[in-house]
Amino acid sequence: MDVPTDQKVKCQESLRPPVRHLEHLQRRPAAVLLTLIVSMLALIGCSESRRPAASTPVDEEVIVVASDTADASEDVPQPPAHSEANTRTEPQRATAPAHAKSQPQIAETVTGPRRRLPDDRPDINEQRLQAAGIRVERGRRLILLTDLPPQETAGLCQLADRLFDKLERDLGPLPPAADSSEFQVTGHLIGDASRFASIGLMPGAALTFRHGRHVNYRFWMNNPDTAYYRRHLLLHEFTHCFMTCESGMTDIPPLWYIEGMAEYFATHRLEVDGSVTFAVMPGSYEGFEGWGRVSELQRVAGLDAESIGSDQPPQIPRIHQVMRESVNSQQDVDYAWWWAVCWMLQNHPQYAEDFAEFRTRQQRAPFLQTARSFLQQHKSTLAVDWLLFVESLESGFRSEREFSRIPADRWTLNSEKSRSLTIRPDAGWTSTGLQMQAGEQVQITAQGRYAMNQP
Repeated sequence: MDVPTDQKVKCQESLRPPVRHLEHLQRRPAAVLLTLIVSMLALIGCSESRRPAASTPVDEEVIVVASDTADASEDVPQPPAHSEANTRTEPQRATAPAHAKSQPQIAETVTGPRRRLPDDRPDINEQRLQAAGIRVERGRRLILLTDLPPQETAGLCQLADRLFDKLERDLGPLPPAADSSEFQVTGHLIGDASRFASIGLMPGAALTFRHGRHVNYRFWMNNPDTAYYRRHLLLHEFTHCFMTCESGMTDIPPLWYIEGMAEYFATHRLEVDGSVTFAVMPGSYEGFEGWGRVSELQRVAGLDAESIGSDQPPQIPRIHQVMRESVNSQQDVDYAWWWAVCWMLQNHPQYAEDFAEFRTRQQRAPFLQTARSFLQQHKSTLAVDWLLFVESLESGFRSEREFSRIPADRWTLNSEKSRSLTIRPDAGWTSTGLQMQAGEQVQITAQGRYAMNQP
């Protein structure tokens, strides 16, 4: 599939306060009094990207008490629906009969044993390839045809072998093929397309692409400008071949999942000793040149440094708009949104276990039923957590520090007039567990100390 890249935008730290929909709570050594008007849930904390780094943090005690005064509450501005440009249509997919289980509702298609598609790759004529200036590199899981010099392609087949192991660990082992063949992909890494076209190796006119495209056990990709994105795009297309090897493009999950998970697994860190880690959150622009998803989202959502001081609210699509079931066309930035939603659901402690069910639904109908059940089950928290994640997102975002669970013992101002809790100053948003009605007010008193900018 065609995968966009942001070659020019570098990851930048956004200096905007974490959530402009809510009053920003700045921790201070002395006690502070703040009044919040909240329509759903009281949240306190600061995002890592919007504050100086804390060293040897000291826990702070925060006391939340009911306020005797009340003002008219403001409506939280809603982000507009995400616009789309006519670039490529989603393939038509056959539907399958499905039925729902008891909670959680899971749809299953009644079929026989799972089978991969038979290997439809043409034989390789190395003499013909050499005459056209195309080399062959071989790994267990990837055969690479390329006209690039060896120093630019060294190790790519071995990376695909290691990604295959990661995919089987995370998504489950692949079923056997109908023809008993071993899973292997042929990739075309293209420097000069005319060389490939001269011997009939380019896909048909219906499969045009700017960056990359896959069909069953084959993919084609134009050579990116950076070494990192060359590896990334190859791993992205390889992941597509892995995830669609049972149904091809006829009966698969929606594009947000197919593309988002390919981006998720392809984002990798390669160390100088040759070790590699897949599905990472980049810590900086260096080492991930040409990727730029985080800075792209900050810019589009109005959360980058250039947008500081703007009167406009962040332009963040609602999560159900990102996880839409059908896409007739898409913009380049959609790939960034799809990566972001998959990264959040894979790593958030409240959703990761349920999101893992998605990987067992390779066909469209059971996948859609599972996704609908998931959105319904988590509708009370998912929309807020998505907004907080996007507005806190930065290079080096750490899920174990930024994500927080909502306390099991929720409370209201009718049940308790005040409650004390302890928070970490180096953590992200922290939920008080307080459920509020429109127009209610609370007074927050903070006590404690912390050190900043200490080595």
